[in-house]
Amino acid sequence: MDAAVVYADIKLLEGSSSRRNLDAVQQSDHQPCPRWHWIALWVGWAGNIVLVVAVIVMGVWVVKKNPHNFDSHRYNLTGSEGGKAQEDFRSVLREQMCEAGLTENRRCNLCPVTWLLHQDTCYWFSELIQPWKKSKDDCMEKKSRLAVIYSQEQMEFLQQKIQKETWIGFLADVRVKKWVWINGSLLNQTLLPRMHQQHSSSCGALTKSGLSSDMCSTDLHWICQKASTII
Repeated sequence: MDAAVVYADIKLLEGSSSRRNLDAVQQSDHQPCPRWHWIALWVGWAGNIVLVVAVIVMGVWVVKKNPHNFDSHRYNLTGSEGGKAQEDFRSVLREQMCEAGLTENRRCNLCPVTWLLHQDTCYWFSELIQPWKKSKDDCMEKKSRLAVIYSQEQMEFLQQKIQKETWIGFLADVRVKKWVWINGSLLNQTLLPRMHQQHSSSCGALTKSGLSSDMCSTDLHWICQKASTII
C-alpha cells in the first residue's frame, strides 16, 4: 500500500512539472515583437511612398522641361507620318479581311461577326422569334434597324437567306393610310403591287414569295440592317 502511494505522488509531480513547462513555452510563443521590428516596418513603408512620389514628380518635371518634344511626337502621329502609318494599317486589314476582294478604288466593306455583307450593307438574321416591336428594339440595341428594302435585287438577296416569314422594317401608318418604312419613306408599290392597306396593328414582313403583313404581336424571325465599315 505504501509503495502504491509513493508511486502516485511521483506521477503527480511529473504531471505538474510538464504543465509548467508547457505554460512557459506558450508564454514565450506569445511574446510581443521587439519595438525595433515595428520601427523597421514603418521605415520600409515610408521609403516606398517617398519613392512613388519622387517618380511622379520627376515625370511631371520632364514633361514641363521638354514640351516641344512631346508636341512633335503628337504631330508625327497625326501628321504625314501618322497618315502613312494609318494607310499601311488599312492595307494590312484589306489583305487579311477583304475576302470578296477590293473595289476599283482599293477599298472594301466589312461587317461585324455573324453579319452578312451585301453590296455596302450588313445584315443580321435572328435565330429566335418575337413580336415586331421587340424585333425593332433589338436592332436598335445592335446600333442598326429593321431591314429596309429599296430594290428588287435587294429583296431577292434577303429572300434567299430566310426560311419562313420574317419581320422587316415597314408597317401600316393610319395617318396617311399607306405602308411606310421605319425611316419615314413610303413603300415602293412596285415591290408590293397586290398588298392592300391593313389596320394599325399590321406590320411588314418578308416571305419567300415577297412582301407581306401580319399582326404586329406575332412572333417571327427578324432582319437587322446597317451600313458596312469601309477600309
